Formats: sequence, structure tokens, C-alpha cells
Amino acid sequence: MNPLSAALRFWKLRSSWLGDGGQPVPQTVANTRASICLTCPKNQLMPLWENLTTPVANTLRKQIQLKAQMQLVVPGEDGLHSCKVCGCVNSLAVWCPDQRIRETLHELDGYPPHCWKLACKAP
Repeated sequence: MNPLSAALRFWKLRSSWLGDGGQPVPQTVANTRASICLTCPKNQLMPLWENLTTPVANTLRKQIQLKAQMQLVVPGEDGLHSCKVCGCVNSLAVWCPDQRIRETLHELDGYPPHCWKLACKAP
């Protein structure tokens, strides 16, 4: 594979997850977010791959692999599942910059008052 093509693919995958800046939030922010998700009743184990179309499932798998390559891990990560409200994969979402959350979440209905995503919605 052409190294330039590989770099472009990497950047597209990273941008689709973290937004145009491609940078995750600081570890402390991700840790705080994860601790909120871990105690939230909306954090539920769902048959993620069965409910998604193949292209979306493939993208999520690649994003999870990229996250592992970047060594982005939070305490209790094994307990992070999917958000029942928005369908986010919580182990990926906790690393997203506020701007990316604003770009991808459109409705605020159904989020519990303690959800960190609500604070991201305010510009």
C-alpha cells in the first residue's frame, strides 16, 4: 500500500471519530466522562454489531482499533458499553472533543441530567 494512501486513510478514520482536529480530549476529561457513564443506567450492553449496517460496524471496529493503537484507555473501560439514548459507543465517545459532540448530537431528549454530553451541547 502506498504510504500516502495509508496516511490519508488513517486521517479520515481519526477525523470521523474525533472531528477535524483529530485530537482526543485530555486523559483527565476522558476519565471524568467515563466515570459518569459507568454509573449511568443508560450505559447498556447492547448487541452493537448486530444492529448496525456493515459499513458502520466496520468503521466502529476500525475506530476501536485506532483507539487501542493510540493507547487511549480509561479506568473501568470494560464497563463502558453503548448509550441507550444516542447509541454512542461510550469507550469512543468519552475521548471526543466538545465540538465533535456538538456536531453529532442533535436531540437532547432522553439524556439524564447528569450526562456530560449535555454540557458539550452549549457552545
